[in-house]
Amino acid sequence: MKPCIVPCLLLVLLLAVGACEVQVTEPPQGRSTGQKVHIEKIAGHFTLSRNGQPFSIHGASGDPRYIRELARAGGNCLRVYDTLNLAQVLDTAHYYGIAIIADLPLPKSQHLSFYRDQAKVKGQMNAYRSFVDRHKDHPALLMWMLGNELDFPYKPNYTPFYRAYNDLLAMIKQVDGQHPVATALTNFQRRTITNIRLKIPDLDVLGINTFGLLKDLEQDMADFAWMWKGPYFVSEWSINGYWEVPKTAWGASIEDAGWKKKEELLSRFHQEMPVKDPRFLGSCLFYWGQKQELTATWFNTFTAGGQPTPLYEAYALLNKDTLPYLPAPQVAYMLVDGAGAAGHIMLNPGQAYTANIVFGIAPDTNVRADWSLRSEDWYNLELDTLVPVVSYDHLLNALDTMSIQFSAPAREGPYRLFATLSYPGSIATTLNTPIYVIE
Repeated sequence: MKPCIVPCLLLVLLLAVGACEVQVTEPPQGRSTGQKVHIEKIAGHFTLSRNGQPFSIHGASGDPRYIRELARAGGNCLRVYDTLNLAQVLDTAHYYGIAIIADLPLPKSQHLSFYRDQAKVKGQMNAYRSFVDRHKDHPALLMWMLGNELDFPYKPNYTPFYRAYNDLLAMIKQVDGQHPVATALTNFQRRTITNIRLKIPDLDVLGINTFGLLKDLEQDMADFAWMWKGPYFVSEWSINGYWEVPKTAWGASIEDAGWKKKEELLSRFHQEMPVKDPRFLGSCLFYWGQKQELTATWFNTFTAGGQPTPLYEAYALLNKDTLPYLPAPQVAYMLVDGAGAAGHIMLNPGQAYTANIVFGIAPDTNVRADWSLRSEDWYNLELDTLVPVVSYDHLLNALDTMSIQFSAPAREGPYRLFATLSYPGSIATTLNTPIYVIE
C-alpha cells in the first residue's frame, strides 16, 4: 500500500487552523462597525446588519425583470446571476425596496488554462475592480457573490485558481469595505468547505444551493462547525430538482403538476429550512422568472408569458397573508390515452392520441388551456449533449378545455406534452407528461 501522505498533511493543516475563528465582525452589543452591510456575531448568533438594522434574507434568485413582482409577493432580496445592466437593476430594486445580491461570475477552477494566463487574470481583475468601484455605493446593494458553484479542489496544481480568487477577494474588500463577500456552493460538501476554510480564509459567508438535500443542511452544518464556524444562507432552494425525482424507462424526469409543487415548497420551507440555526442568514428561492432547465416549467415562478405559477403562490403565502392574484385552477394530473407519466408512455409515429386533464375541483367555464408539444433538450442519442427544443404544436388539435388530440411526431425520440391553465387574473398552473415515440 502507498503511504497516506495527503490525508496526513491535511490533518496537520486542520490542527494548525482549528483554533482560528472565521473572520467576521463581532462588535459589542449596541455598537456599529460603520459598514453599510456587515455580519455581527453576538452571543453566538450571527445577524446580517443593513444600515444599522437587522436584515433577514427572504429572497429569490433569478431574473431582475420580475423585481416588482418579488416586492408584491413579500420578498426583500433578489440574487442576480450576472453583471448585465446592474446599475439599472439596482435602481429598480431600490425603488421597490429590494436588496440585491450581485454575482460576479468566474471561470470554473477546472479552467486552469485561464488561471495560468496572467494577462487574462489581470484583465478579469481590472474589469471587476472598475465594476465594484462603480456600484459599491448604491443603497440597494447587499453583498457580492464571488462565483457560483465553483469547485474548490485540494490538489496543488490548482494554486493559480486560488491565487486569482484570493486576489479578487482582497481587491473587493479593499475597494468596497461596506459589503460582505460570499460564494455559492453546490449542496453541503465537506471537502469544498474544508478547502475554502484552509485556502480562502477571508471569505465572509457561504451560500448553499440545495434542493432535495435541504432537509440535511442544518445538521450537516452543525456537525462540521468545528471547521466552518461562520454564517451561511441558502442561496438557491425549491422543489426537488429534476435529478432527484423518478424517471421514465428512457430517462425522462417526471415533473409534478403545479398544485403538488406548491404543497412541496410550503412543506419544505416549514419543515426543512434551518430558520432556528443561529448561523443562518436567510434564503433565496430558485428560480424567480422563467428559464429552460430540463423543461420550460420546472423551477419557474412565472410562465414564458409572464403569468405567476403555483411556486409564486407558495412563495407569496410564506411571506404574506393575502395573494396578489386569484388562486390557480385545481388541476390534478394529465393522462395520455388513459396513462400517466409513471406509465412510461410510448407512442407510434404519426398515430393519433388523446390527452386529457383531470381536475381536483371542476373548473369554471372561463378557464383557458394552452397546450404545447415539444422535443426534449436533454437527450441526444448520438452526441449526449443538449439540443434545441423544437415545437410540434402543429400536430395538436384541441377538443375542449380538458382534452386535446395530437399526432405523434414522425421522428423517434423523447418529447413532452405541456398544458398551462388559468382564469382571467389568476395564477397559471402547469403540468406536463413525457412521452417517447418509438418506430
